[in-house]
Amino acid sequence: MLRPKEPSLVARRLGELQLALFASREYLQSRGVPRGLAALSGHDWIGFDASLDELPPVKWLRRSLPELRYVLRTSTTTAQVVACAEGHGVALLPVLVAAREPRLERLLPRLVGPSRELWGVTHVDLRGNARTEAFLGWLAGVLGARTM
Repeated sequence: MLRPKEPSLVARRLGELQLALFASREYLQSRGVPRGLAALSGHDWIGFDASLDELPPVKWLRRSLPELRYVLRTSTTTAQVVACAEGHGVALLPVLVAAREPRLERLLPRLVGPSRELWGVTHVDLRGNARTEAFLGWLAGVLGARTM
């Protein structure tokens, strides 16, 4: 998620990971579908652990909704997706991941959420290695991203 600066590492930009707001149908049936960003302030939230509050997506969310009420904070996206799909609250999730969970619905689809750059990183000794290049090319294709 960050381009490394170490001289022994080679980084290849694989694309961007778009994030958006999601909730389960069950949650929306019980709490209502928010019609705007301000309407989300009274909802239950699932997010990253407090130790990760300096991540750019968390900062974006805090700027957008300064008074979040977290019902669950975790260090993994997987746990957030599961908790959100189970109806425990609203979460800012990677679109690529959340779109594969049929119980989730994207909220406020016109809202442009944050994104994160994705990097493929290898040791400099692997530069030009056919298998490594093939894998990074495949991964960039899976992510639907432009590569540099």
